This record gives sequence, structure tokens and C-alpha cells, in this order.
Amino acid sequence: MANAEYEVAVVVRKNGKPVEGLDPYYARFTVQEEAGLGHKEATGGGYLTLPIDKISTVEFAAIRPTGELSLRFQAQTDGGLVVEANGLFLLVKGRVNSAPTTNIKASNASGADVKIDGVVAGS
Repeated sequence: MANAEYEVAVVVRKNGKPVEGLDPYYARFTVQEEAGLGHKEATGGGYLTLPIDKISTVEFAAIRPTGELSLRFQAQTDGGLVVEANGLFLLVKGRVNSAPTTNIKASNASGADVKIDGVVAGS
């Protein structure tokens, strides 16, 4: 796949005013591989690998589930990071380095199917 360029802009405000050191955040970067999400995760299936089999090193992830979703990174076996329904998990210019089958796994224990939208990219 050809390189893809992404831009991310984040505004963080407290009581309508910029948070010092965070507002605004802007990044532009290029990745070698990308995988669009947009699939449904059935409830009760345990931790399953996101469909990102070409990406060995995740450098960018924007994941937005329609229901509560737990994420694990780099073959993690304990706990997990919980993203609430319609929340956003965002990794920008970071690094999740593992085998593509264990980079990011998701578990849906919400009691209903969850649609996972977003993109994961890296090299």
C-alpha cells in the first residue's frame, strides 16, 4: 500500500477556556499501512483481534465504538482499557509494537452487538 497522510486536531477546554499545554493539539504524519474498521463485534466473544493483520507497529488509532468496549494492547492479559459507548480512543504518534494478531484486541461484554468505527495505521 502507498503511504497515507493523516491530520489530527484536538481541542481540550475546561469551562470554555483552553487547557494550558493541550489546546490546540495538531499533528500531521505519514503511515505506511492502514486498516479501516467499521465492523460489528458480537457480545460475549472474549478478546478478539481487530482486523489489522498488515500492521506490525501501530502508530495511530482512532477507535469509536457504539457500545462499551474493552481494549488490550501488545498481548496484554490483564484488565483492559474501557471505552464507553460513543467514546473515542485516540493514539497519535505512539507505538504499539507486537505481532499484528496481538497489537490491539477488543472485547464486547455490553450485552448487545457493538459497531466499531475508526482506523488503525502504522507500519
